[in-house]
Amino acid sequence: MRLFIAIPLPDKIIKSVSEIQYSLKKRSETAVKWVNPKSIHITLKFLGEVEESTVPTITNSLSKIEVPFHSLDLSLNNIGFFPNPKRPRVIWVGLKGDTENTALLADRIDKSLAKEGFEPESRPFKPHLTLGRFKDNYRLNALLSKVEEISPVSSDIFTSSDFHLYQSILKPSGAEYKVLNSFPL
Repeated sequence: MRLFIAIPLPDKIIKSVSEIQYSLKKRSETAVKWVNPKSIHITLKFLGEVEESTVPTITNSLSKIEVPFHSLDLSLNNIGFFPNPKRPRVIWVGLKGDTENTALLADRIDKSLAKEGFEPESRPFKPHLTLGRFKDNYRLNALLSKVEEISPVSSDIFTSSDFHLYQSILKPSGAEYKVLNSFPL
């Protein structure tokens, strides 16, 4: 099973993300595979392929995580690139608001699952929403100009009070996500 842990997005934020993607697609002459807005989420930890028999252990570990808050208030912010704008592989929109608490939650998840044998994350956590992945960087300047034009973006504040363990089912039409378990903050 291919698993990850994430915070889902409310419909109003999915709509905002869709509008951002539409604006960027019009100016993008590069080969970008855009993520379906309904599939976008805040990834807290990617587990990858795991045996189905480990799901109860993962669930138990996640259910014991404690954080000193009961919700996260977030909104959309700047648009950026991983690893950088000169050689982008991913285009994303960042978040503002309770980002330190979001990072704390990701860190607690990472440490809890490291005790169960999962590889700890080596990179610092940066809360973001992946908009698309680059296939090539052909004629990137038009897209970079559009990003400079519309960034930072804004949105309504949204509140998250839980996170989920998801299964990612890869299909020719794209990945489909199934919630296996939910965990309140």
